[in-house]
Amino acid sequence: MQRREFLQKSFQYCSVAALASQCPSLFAEPSQQDKFSMALQNDPRLLGWQGLKDDIKPHFSSWSGQLPQELEGRTLFRNGPGRQERGGERYTHWFDGDGFINQFSLSKEGVTHQGKFTQTAKYTEETQAGRFLYHGAGSKVANPKGIKGPQSINTANTSLLPIQGELWAMWEAGTPYRVAQSDLATKGPVAFGADLQGVPFSAHPHHDADRSIWNFGDVSFGEQAAMVLYHLSAQGAVKRYKLVALPHHSYIHDFTVTDKYLIFYLPPMLRREGVTYMERFKWQASLGSRLLIIDKNDLSVVTTLELEAGFSFHFGNSWQVGNELVINLCWYPDAAIMTDVMANIQTGQHAKSYQAAKAYQVRVDLTRNRTRTVVMDHHLEFVQFDKRFVSEPSRYQFGITIENAKNNAEFDSIARIDTDTGLRDHFSFGQHASVEEPLFIAKAGHSQEGEGYLIHTWLDFKQAKTGLAVFDAKKISHGPLAMTQLPYYLPLGFHGAFV
Repeated sequence: MQRREFLQKSFQYCSVAALASQCPSLFAEPSQQDKFSMALQNDPRLLGWQGLKDDIKPHFSSWSGQLPQELEGRTLFRNGPGRQERGGERYTHWFDGDGFINQFSLSKEGVTHQGKFTQTAKYTEETQAGRFLYHGAGSKVANPKGIKGPQSINTANTSLLPIQGELWAMWEAGTPYRVAQSDLATKGPVAFGADLQGVPFSAHPHHDADRSIWNFGDVSFGEQAAMVLYHLSAQGAVKRYKLVALPHHSYIHDFTVTDKYLIFYLPPMLRREGVTYMERFKWQASLGSRLLIIDKNDLSVVTTLELEAGFSFHFGNSWQVGNELVINLCWYPDAAIMTDVMANIQTGQHAKSYQAAKAYQVRVDLTRNRTRTVVMDHHLEFVQFDKRFVSEPSRYQFGITIENAKNNAEFDSIARIDTDTGLRDHFSFGQHASVEEPLFIAKAGHSQEGEGYLIHTWLDFKQAKTGLAVFDAKKISHGPLAMTQLPYYLPLGFHGAFV
């Protein structure tokens, strides 16, 4: 290199270095908030994860169409991650936002909506500090405080259980928070007793046919993999509990109930070193998945059965006929939805190709300890069923689906899947919609399976508005009976309750 050229390049380098020292923001790594803002400009679907900073005061929106009379005066509640940003920092995993409960009060004329953040210990502490203080389940923050246990980072952001005029706001690994149904005021954590204080209580409790409640909490630590099983009365009082060893560490989100058994699905997710809970799981397909079947009478493990490798968040209805168990769930061929898609939601990772969940059925021959599985043609998530038929043979599973089955397409429709025929009845809200979990409400005075209504919310990310719709569950493709849209949008959530 010639001396003059060398000096010129050196001068240019020194000028850049001097500029960098004087204006470090020009050369700094973009913040998570900046990354999200840039991604949102390119992909409006990310609006569902932008988050909120304040409660929402009551707002009325009128119906288009007519609400069935028997639903007048009733209320839909929905829970989900609401606060995604503090002090310029953003969470990177969808699971981590602070819990925000939406209340939709139905009347003949329309819907009154309001929403509030659940005042968990974490939310209160971080509000006072003006920043995130703890790593989330899947997100890292700057200068984190050490946690004393799962309750330190409990966001109460996943689902809701109506109990005696209250809502239990639940998260995967902490004690539920009590919230008033009337005004969404937080009343503090549920007290299960000294022995169960701080023990995880999962976000997916299930009612049995007698209305008692089953649930679990993963208490695995070190080399020991285990969970606590809960059996509660319909009023939420603890009837019994038991510590049960697991065959190996895994990620368990939900389970299902038959008249005799509790059934858990263990995907091949091994534990490894990692800062956050989610990054500790490693997918290892060669291990295959397992079904863990537990006797409800004495909470003993009946058997553990091997299945092909797969992943699942949610179960539908399950039952037993003779010596055969029939189990319905939403099944993914791998765990990319959790480890990759949800873990990088702020960068638009969800727009990349991945294989969405499909309706899946496992049949277990209890005599021979053999299984056979059927993957149906239809995508299905956030599955629901007619709860009058819990643990009884049924054919209809309700949930969200995809109009055109592309791997990276948005869940834009609600659907009924007939597991006997494989047929789907659905309604699409269009290419600019992200549809959320529909809840099934049985029609008064009707006894046949599926005679009822579906109620759900959806986000129109092009217009930046959230809508609510009510369908006849037997005539979904006919379109909504009643529908309304708020003049604002709400973050995409997970699960809800109808009271």
